[in-house]
Amino acid sequence: MATPTTVHFGSAYTNMAAGDEARQGYSQSQEPVAQDLKGPSAFDQSHAAIVRFQYAIPSSKNHFLRRVAGGWRISGVFLAKSGLPFTVISGSDGPGSGNVDGSNGDRPNILDPTILGRSIGNPDTSQSRLPRSAFALIQPNDSRGNLGFNTFRRGGIRNMNASLARSWPLRSETNLTFRAESINFFNTPQFADPNPDLSSPAFGKITNTLNEGRSFQFTFQLQF
Repeated sequence: MATPTTVHFGSAYTNMAAGDEARQGYSQSQEPVAQDLKGPSAFDQSHAAIVRFQYAIPSSKNHFLRRVAGGWRISGVFLAKSGLPFTVISGSDGPGSGNVDGSNGDRPNILDPTILGRSIGNPDTSQSRLPRSAFALIQPNDSRGNLGFNTFRRGGIRNMNASLARSWPLRSETNLTFRAESINFFNTPQFADPNPDLSSPAFGKITNTLNEGRSFQFTFQLQF
């Protein structure tokens, strides 16, 4: 007995089974949509790793060090992921730059295939790693560009959250706990996609971040 196969025609979480990519302008033409959109999904992250750790500082024989350093607990979570894919588009639907079909998803021709698959994640080098000279706009008699769908990736995710905590017994069944927490402890930015519009003067520029800077919070908790 054959095993049923599920086929997804949408590239995002919200339209995996809808097949409405052509209406949204992601396909270069109305037919054939599935072949034209063959490639990584918009939420594909090929590699991901998460590491959790916790360390309790051991008590010292020295009375002073035991009171100062003993009992502290250090913990953290480190997350690393591949960047999400994005597509370079011509950015225009007119003679010399598109196939004049009303779709804004037209893609250019690739002139330098050595750049395919690159991750573009540093604002200082984004335009050199995604050069305008590597692409050519399609002509009015061309039905589509030869550049694939989601052939580049933005920078990956690197994030570290950490905490430091200690409890002190005050009296029978009563404890005071101090906890310091940091979100994005190493203050690592997560950059947005570079501008994918080949017709824009800002093509290839990264102008936005997706996360906030390092932050701290401190709490005291009384348990009784």
